[in-house]
Amino acid sequence: MVYSVNEKLSFGGSFDYVWAGMDLKMALNETQFQDLANPMAQTIGNASGTLVDGFGMMYEPFGGAGIQSLHHAYFNFSDDSDFTGEAKGTGVAFKLGALYSLNEKLNIGATYHSKTSLDDLESDDAEMEMALFADPGAFTGSPTGTYMDIPLTLTGKIVVNDFQWPAIMGVGISYKPMEKLMIAADIKQIAWSDAMKNFSMTFSADNSDENGAFGGAIMDANLYQNWEDQTVIALGAEYQLFNSLALRAGYNYSENPVPDSYLNALFPATVESHLTAGCRYNIGSASEVNFSFSVVPEVKNTNPGNGSTMPAVESTHSQMNFSVMYTRSL
Repeated sequence: MVYSVNEKLSFGGSFDYVWAGMDLKMALNETQFQDLANPMAQTIGNASGTLVDGFGMMYEPFGGAGIQSLHHAYFNFSDDSDFTGEAKGTGVAFKLGALYSLNEKLNIGATYHSKTSLDDLESDDAEMEMALFADPGAFTGSPTGTYMDIPLTLTGKIVVNDFQWPAIMGVGISYKPMEKLMIAADIKQIAWSDAMKNFSMTFSADNSDENGAFGGAIMDANLYQNWEDQTVIALGAEYQLFNSLALRAGYNYSENPVPDSYLNALFPATVESHLTAGCRYNIGSASEVNFSFSVVPEVKNTNPGNGSTMPAVESTHSQMNFSVMYTRSL
């Protein structure tokens, strides 16, 4: 919706329906699992619930009996699609904007995109796998004193709690030094600190026979994120090569919002620069096709860990993206 106050000033807004999907394949080594489950540690996150309590009663490093060590724990839910995710949710958001034309060559604009209000993302087809060195009899209440490597897979439901896209505020300016050339500059503030404090999920083991004594158990897990707000500066230009074809190019820069001490390979939002190119092609007077392509140069970041108890994590990240959009005016 757009409302024009006069020939120079106009306001706009939209109501957004948001659909989100997520896949997750996350492995934890024993040190990381101990950090989550041990209330005296918990530097990368925390875990609680009946599943953690039951595991702790058997886990010998926590004073239990029956499980001598954990080789790894693995959360897994995925629909194996490049376009959807196994855990799904819907929600709403809104956008507001204003545009003021100083003259035929110079325009100033402002925009606000609200934080999303998404439902929790849910999947009824999730697994939590553990590789244990344990006494198999301990799981049935009849320990034998003999330990062996045991794979344990729990099936159940996963809920990703309150995972949202952040609010974005921005201002911009466009200038036409000549009829066929437009230059634009934007600055945006992305409120990651409000949206990415923690990554929170709940795993509920179902009551199947395969889950045994862990059937019906629940684990709430949080991974600390503590991202910082991010300022993005963008520059771009459009040149009208023909009446039907316009060429575009741009560059933007922002600092990595992820603190090194919380860097996680699952969330490598560490890129800083984007180089973009694109075009707009008019098809008659009512339709157009827009194409864009961006290249993100590789960046490398390291979570130093905390010495012998938590190993360092190194993340290397680069991207190439493209999009095609068709628009028809009615």
